[in-house]
Order: sequence, then C-alpha cells, then structure tokens
Amino acid sequence: MQTSVPGNESGFVLLDALFCLFTAALILLLISGAVSSALNLSSKTFAAGISIIEERNDTAARIIDGGELHEK
Repeated sequence: MQTSVPGNESGFVLLDALFCLFTAALILLLISGAVSSALNLSSKTFAAGISIIEERNDTAARIIDGGELHEK
C-alpha cells in the first residue's frame, strides 16, 4: 500500500524541507547568541570579582606593612 505525501507531485516537499532547515538554522543562531551573551556577562562578572579581591588584598597588605588606609 503506497502512502502519498501532500505536495509530493508539485515539489512542495522540497520547499517545506528548505523552510524547516531555515527555521532550524535561525533557532540555532538565536541559541548561539544567547549562550555567547551569557558567557560574556559571566566573564565580565568574574573579572569584576577578581578586581574586588585584588583591591582588598592590596589594602590588607598595606595595613599589614604599617601603611595607612586611604579611602577612595
């Protein structure tokens, strides 16, 4: 028993496949952009945390060495 596919004779299956591929590519592009922006934000937050830790370490080192504490 043969099953017919709507649009098979007219060539619309190729258009449907191309539309599905285009949609999949668009979804992957959006996911890639979301992951990229999340990683960018994460790295900026990590860098900000490192700078805070370094600033506190420098301040603690100055206090231990007998220097004065200067507020910025």
